[in-house]
Amino acid sequence: MFKFLTFICMISLVLSERPDWYPENPNAIEAECTNKYSISAETVEKIRAYQIEDTPAIRSALLCSAVGKNIYRPEFGFEPERYVIGIKYGLNVDCKVEYISGCAQKYMDIESQEEKYFKFFKCVIENRKDNCKKIE
Repeated sequence: MFKFLTFICMISLVLSERPDWYPENPNAIEAECTNKYSISAETVEKIRAYQIEDTPAIRSALLCSAVGKNIYRPEFGFEPERYVIGIKYGLNVDCKVEYISGCAQKYMDIESQEEKYFKFFKCVIENRKDNCKKIE
């Protein structure tokens, strides 16, 4: 019984930290985007393992997911604080805001939203070891 109550308390804490702009159903949004762009389960697992290919479908699915989860809003550009929260909940990774901001600055001038977001995402995952930590 004690373990059950502890578990409920932990879930409550995690849920209470979620900002109101972050969706309650991020996995459903990801699934919708990967289905929309025909991304296989194997490819999704590769992305989660930080092995990412540059294809039009993957670019579209990543942008779709980021926009759907409100961690990237094209009309506002990059918002590093939102992205940090998004990967915290989505990938269980905690990154420095300054690091995320640095990656965002590199790609501000790219016109295509899909290309801009993809290169930003790739920058974040390629250099994560010194700037991010896995949340257990």
